[in-house]
Amino acid sequence: MASIGFKTYNFNHISYSKNKELDIENVDTFEVNSDFSAKVAFENEEAYIIMDCQIGNNEPNCPFIINMQLTGVFDIEYENDVEDINRLKILLTQNAIAILYPYIRSLVSDLTSKANMFDTFIMPVVNVAKMMEENNRIEIVGLDQK
Repeated sequence: MASIGFKTYNFNHISYSKNKELDIENVDTFEVNSDFSAKVAFENEEAYIIMDCQIGNNEPNCPFIINMQLTGVFDIEYENDVEDINRLKILLTQNAIAILYPYIRSLVSDLTSKANMFDTFIMPVVNVAKMMEENNRIEIVGLDQK
């Protein structure tokens, strides 16, 4: 039966900038949109989830723009049959992404707090994996070759 085990994560890229298009004089409330995508790949007995995130944009009601890339590493076990590979895909595209999202939320809160320009931004608790799946933002690399 397919299974995953969380090993580690690291941030490959992090950038924070104040939105130069912010119209602070005419904004009652800030609006911070986010865009997520993920690439799922595996090698031997490990899977890698590479999540790209953009939080904020150049709209006049958004205070900042954060771009980051996070890689999560997971141990994987599975049988080399269609059913187990399909189960592994679900574990990696749903559970593994859900495991990584809190690290992104935490870093966004830390960055916005320490930037000390605006109130700390706390990202909502959402099913980010479902959001990415619905928007076709998850790419699986290599599992279909098995």
